[in-house]
Amino acid sequence: MTIKGKPEVIFIVFLSVWGSACMTPLLSFPFIAYESLYSIGTKTLTCEHNVSKKVVCKQTSDHLLGYAKPEGTTWQNVTKADFHLVATKKWREEKRITLKTNDKEVNIFSDRMSPYLNIESVELASWVEKFNKFVVSGDGKIELTYPANQQ
Repeated sequence: MTIKGKPEVIFIVFLSVWGSACMTPLLSFPFIAYESLYSIGTKTLTCEHNVSKKVVCKQTSDHLLGYAKPEGTTWQNVTKADFHLVATKKWREEKRITLKTNDKEVNIFSDRMSPYLNIESVELASWVEKFNKFVVSGDGKIELTYPANQQ
């Protein structure tokens, strides 16, 4: 096989192909590293009774090993927590915890992104039971901490 052409052109084509093959992974590495580090962290759900004995829950997320500003979400008038085991197409069960307010149901935990997370259904169901007893009690505070990528 004979390649005809000026040596400079062949060298430029070779250098272009080699450069793009080597540089693409190097340029994408910062984005992959950021996304990986961002998913490392925890979410904490803290619930307490306000003055009128209604439950107020605040979920905070710590990302990038605590170097990023924590994100927070608050739900008023939480009435109940539910534990769901949902069958998926991949022959496994997804575990979820939801909070119910007067007008909506909010998903606060799901093992959809990490199906092999070592949190047993019994442990999650126990937390939901404790939470529902807390709602009925009318006082105190309860907290749940879990990996940040579980929602």
